[in-house]
Amino acid sequence: MKFNRLLLLTVSLAPLFAQQAAQTSTSVPRLLRVNGSFHPANGSPAGATESVTLSIYRDEQGGTPLWQEIQNVAIDSEGHYTALLGSTLNDGVPVVLFNSSEPRWLGVRFNRPGEQEQPRTQMASVPYALKASDAETLGGLPASAYLRSPSSDPGYLINAIGTALTPADKTEPRPQTASGTTNCIAVFTDSTDLGCSPMYQSGGSVGLGTTAPGAELDVQTPNSGYVDLLNLKSNYTGGATGAAGMTLAHKNSTMLMRAYAPGAPSNLANSIGWFALSGSNKLLIGHAGTATGNDLAFFTNNQYANPQIVLTNTGNVGVGTSAPFYSMEVDDNGNTVPGGVGLAGISSYAGDSGVFGFSEASSGASNGGTFYTDSPAGTGILAENLSGGGNNYAGYFFGNVEVVGSLTVTGSVGKGSGSFKIDHPLDPANKYLSHSFVESPDMMNVYNGNVTTNQHGLAVVTLPDYFEVLNRDFRYQLTVIGQFSQAIVAKEISRNRFTIKTSRPGVKVSWQVTGIRQDAYANAHRVAVEEAKGPEEQGKYLHPELFGVSEEQAIRYKRSVQPPTTTKNDVTASAVQPRTPR
Repeated sequence: MKFNRLLLLTVSLAPLFAQQAAQTSTSVPRLLRVNGSFHPANGSPAGATESVTLSIYRDEQGGTPLWQEIQNVAIDSEGHYTALLGSTLNDGVPVVLFNSSEPRWLGVRFNRPGEQEQPRTQMASVPYALKASDAETLGGLPASAYLRSPSSDPGYLINAIGTALTPADKTEPRPQTASGTTNCIAVFTDSTDLGCSPMYQSGGSVGLGTTAPGAELDVQTPNSGYVDLLNLKSNYTGGATGAAGMTLAHKNSTMLMRAYAPGAPSNLANSIGWFALSGSNKLLIGHAGTATGNDLAFFTNNQYANPQIVLTNTGNVGVGTSAPFYSMEVDDNGNTVPGGVGLAGISSYAGDSGVFGFSEASSGASNGGTFYTDSPAGTGILAENLSGGGNNYAGYFFGNVEVVGSLTVTGSVGKGSGSFKIDHPLDPANKYLSHSFVESPDMMNVYNGNVTTNQHGLAVVTLPDYFEVLNRDFRYQLTVIGQFSQAIVAKEISRNRFTIKTSRPGVKVSWQVTGIRQDAYANAHRVAVEEAKGPEEQGKYLHPELFGVSEEQAIRYKRSVQPPTTTKNDVTASAVQPRTPR
């Protein structure tokens, strides 16, 4: 014997059978009370209020609902609830549902993820008592309901609630959803019924995934994984040079984001571009956060964990490092070829500089450039002039240059003067001692010493073994010490030695010999004692201030690289002014 599950259905308000027979049909309440229980499928407790869809079917299984209603019902601590079918409608449950003697089945589905419709329950005889109010109607509808439909098909009629009825609908009403959620934008849940969509409208704002949009269009998702909130795509296939994008504009500022097709011009092909269009003030890309870690990062090759460029919230920029210590820090991290550089400055314009450094501070030990190396075989600064012509300067300095340590020069040294400077031997804490260099028009070497003649008044002075190879044009000077005596060079230099003879034996003689260099380098780079100034130097001076003329008449004066006299903004506008790429 087959048993069907029954829900308790009762007619609300006063008992139906207590009403007077003469009472009109509109006085009978078309509400059906439904009692049941709800225990969520995922095992979690039910909420205090749950949304439920109540459907009436012709069949126990399958088929399309004849009628549907969505309500919010209160759930007690044990999962029990009570609902009144038709309570969300002005006219309650349509009487036409119970015109025939066919059974009706009630389906209940709670509107939360993972919930299915509960097994349908056959409705008992109580709902059919509504037919008692149908004595003055035809087919459950008043006579006024049977008006001709605006449709061109004369077989269509319109019922009292405005739904078109086909001949089949006269015995089986079309399903209809008669309830919703405030501010929810409706969507057809099937070919005939409306339900609540994920979109809500509040005032002038529309929300997708949120019931309280905080912007004109507010799109949200509860998904914790990677989710594309917005997908804009052009499927245009009419040509290879097209582009798709979107424009954001407000008054005079306009930004364009565009994706370019393979045939787009030059570097635009297969590219994504962000542009501030003409008339806009600037394009700002940044981070509004102020906490540590609120950085702006740029990466390629999917290296989001180790971005190649980082702008930290403190304003430091790192290239090759995600934690720059300096305002601008570039680390090559071994990514360049051997012998490469971490930072390169290149200029191809006449008069320009590849790298420009300037400290604006007017006090303290602030440097325009600082260079270090940890390599024992390296150098802090390596400079080379590759032109091979002109003055061929690898370095050029305006002002004093101090070298702490040794200075090695493999070429010539040209100077206005020269001296040594040391801590004064008698007062090293408070004074310096300086001596000038001995100058000569020749590339002269000086050798000297003291010697004492023997009992015959002779002394042989031995010079370094390289002396005659290095020098020529020898000069001699002898001075006797301690007594009157004559002294002469008895034999001149030969085999790197010469002989002194005094008129008395045992005489101490101070001697000095000079020679002019004749090594290969000296022979190739003789000092020009006197030379005419070149055409570009005529009328100019090495030290114009000593001759009472202006600094502009200095031979080394170069306006393009003069130290700035105002601010770094002025320097940017003149000495390092940006140029349009060629």
